[in-house]
Amino acid sequence: MQGKLTTEEVVVLRADKVTGVFFSPTGNTAKVVSEIGRTLAGDTYRELDWTKPDNRGQKRHFKADEVVIIGVPVYRGRVPELAAKEIEELSGEETPAVILVTYGNRMIEDAMLELKDLMEQQGFLPFACASFSGQHSFNKEISYNRPDEKDLRIAREFAGQIERKLESFDKEKVGFVVPGNRPYKKVGPMSAMPFYPQTDMKCIYCMLCSKYCPAEAFSFSNPKDIDPNKCIRCTACIRVCPVQAKSMTPDTFDSFVKKITTPSVLRRKEPWFFV
Repeated sequence: MQGKLTTEEVVVLRADKVTGVFFSPTGNTAKVVSEIGRTLAGDTYRELDWTKPDNRGQKRHFKADEVVIIGVPVYRGRVPELAAKEIEELSGEETPAVILVTYGNRMIEDAMLELKDLMEQQGFLPFACASFSGQHSFNKEISYNRPDEKDLRIAREFAGQIERKLESFDKEKVGFVVPGNRPYKKVGPMSAMPFYPQTDMKCIYCMLCSKYCPAEAFSFSNPKDIDPNKCIRCTACIRVCPVQAKSMTPDTFDSFVKKITTPSVLRRKEPWFFV
């Protein structure tokens, strides 16, 4: 027979203390995290967007009665280096956390396990997880225009289950297994990939690429001047360019895209979650 829970085991959580934290160069992760957060907390929902360089490099502390929803895209089966570094700036007091990854309809590999480990190391208590497919950064035919309305309905359903879980949150009963392996998959820096954005003669010098580059890889005065060692190949610059003046280095990029565009990757994969 189970004994009565103590006040230390059951935490009363505030619905108006939900913060979404994400890194989302192409907007897929932000869209899902925001849908969940706003469904849970409405107008009191807050966000920390690490895509914007000004929001990075700052220590943030979260108390035990708060809830954090953290989302990252999967980069070659891992948490993006930039996001992993920012997680080290967070700290919690066994703060309940929802962990979420978005992926280009291929594989999650070790990203969710790594995200769970990183958050636990910083004092958070992951109690729910989810993965959502998003339009692939390199080939828009893969998971085109996702997350779509069907995905967002599932995100709202996920939020409803999170809300019910939080009504009587028992930290002693939190525990789940996520996909992934330790040691994590070994990958080099994104800057080592043999292609990066190029700019052609259509460029109108609007400087949107520089404004929206999360890695600050572009010169602030010349949109054709990019540091390939800073570039994380997220394609944010390609998406925001109003005249389609940007594209990836041909040949090596085209062969890579052809390699990853398999029939399995082109098939729709639905989101999944656990609470």
